[in-house]
Amino acid sequence: LHRGLSLMLTASGAHERAGAVAAIDALMEVETEENAARLPRFAGYLRTVLQHAGNDAETLEAACAALGHLARAGGALTADFVDAETKRALDTLREAERPARGAPSRERAAHELRLLSATLVLRELARSAPTALYAHVGETLRLLWPPLCAPGAPLRAAAAGALRACLELSAQRQA
Repeated sequence: LHRGLSLMLTASGAHERAGAVAAIDALMEVETEENAARLPRFAGYLRTVLQHAGNDAETLEAACAALGHLARAGGALTADFVDAETKRALDTLREAERPARGAPSRERAAHELRLLSATLVLRELARSAPTALYAHVGETLRLLWPPLCAPGAPLRAAAAGALRACLELSAQRQA
């Protein structure tokens, strides 16, 4: 099972990675004695998908939905897992500089996919693990402005969704 998932996750076709994400999401519901060992492995698999350069927006959306599912199902592992993924997403937003004008379109597309992945992760973690993400809401809100101004509609929509999730989280905490 894990060998098959690993092969699908590193495949060149986005449809294969999307299939692996669907399988991982479904397997989270299966109760076994190995749950404590499987959840970190699933987190690693999802991280592989989120960092793959050949993704499309649909695959990233599915991977982030599965990441949210994992955050809700993670139990004791959730806080460390959410903190690591939040930091990784914030680092991506922090380090991402706009490609220079005249940069090859392939480079601009890869840049936008990295930002899309980061914003989708933050949106999903704000929805699925609000307590763990709350400590990072201020920085998240600050770093979401550049993606909100991005030329690509999927990135702007993801950034708006992350902004909304963070504002709702903040409002709930203040109430």
